[in-house]
Amino acid sequence: MNVNLFVDALAHYLVSECDAVLSAQNGANKITLVVQSLPVAETVAVLKIVDDFFVTQHAGTQRALKISFGLWNSWREADKQELGWSKEEVAQWVDEKDQLVTFRNEMHCIFFGFDHASDKGSLKDFHLVDEALLSNRVLKGEFQPWIELSAQHLGSDSDEMGKQHLLEFLKSVDKFNPRNLSRISRFLGSVMTEASDSLRDTVSECYRRLPEWGGLPLVDVPVGRNLQRFNKLVATSHLFCTHAMFSTRAERDKAIDKINRAEAGEEPFSVFELPAPVLNSSNDYNNSAEYLADVRLFIKGSDASA
Repeated sequence: MNVNLFVDALAHYLVSECDAVLSAQNGANKITLVVQSLPVAETVAVLKIVDDFFVTQHAGTQRALKISFGLWNSWREADKQELGWSKEEVAQWVDEKDQLVTFRNEMHCIFFGFDHASDKGSLKDFHLVDEALLSNRVLKGEFQPWIELSAQHLGSDSDEMGKQHLLEFLKSVDKFNPRNLSRISRFLGSVMTEASDSLRDTVSECYRRLPEWGGLPLVDVPVGRNLQRFNKLVATSHLFCTHAMFSTRAERDKAIDKINRAEAGEEPFSVFELPAPVLNSSNDYNNSAEYLADVRLFIKGSDASA
């Protein structure tokens, strides 16, 4: 998926705010926007889109589009090197000398990196644009606009069941990591690149990659009508991996008792068998005994890596 939905939403909001000020008849207002600190790729992509808006729609307008020097220094050198910026380009886009007050007084100003600003007092009159604002004002607290765009991209506009599954999945992981729109957007873009045949393939890939959100991988999940069951599976997998469902000794003992009975095939369980070899970054399991032994260790809390 070529489009980063978060970048698109953030850039669209900033451009709309700028256009409203620049198109006002009296022209008395000044643009003063500050954007939360974001990773290098998202920051630079948005900056370029906003700058292109000025160049094409309001040529000659004096403006300062600047990246906080603190944010710039927080990024990995390797990521900055990938930009391929010359020293002149760094000077053009990065506030290396902490001149925010000068920029604000003399021209329109859009500042990237609120969380890393050296003088937040200078930003008190700026309009803060962050993920919370985008979630409330642009997405209206829902992911439906992103779902529709994703379905269109995959040619699955009419797959209402697929849309609903993807919507519920995104709502679930948003609960695990509230208002992390940039991360959700990167995840969704990556998934759609790997599973680009249809929306249902994308949903299945989302379930498979649940470990990226602190859950268990759900493999070969059919996208059907039992949405409530899958919501419960996603939530339970997160509670399991975060150890939240084993917070008391009674809960741990109950879970281990169920495992013991399943391994022995005691009622109401049939004998537990691995449906296929379980592949792990550190261990490969070829039989149920090895696998369940590590599950017990994890539940007991004596081995968090099990």
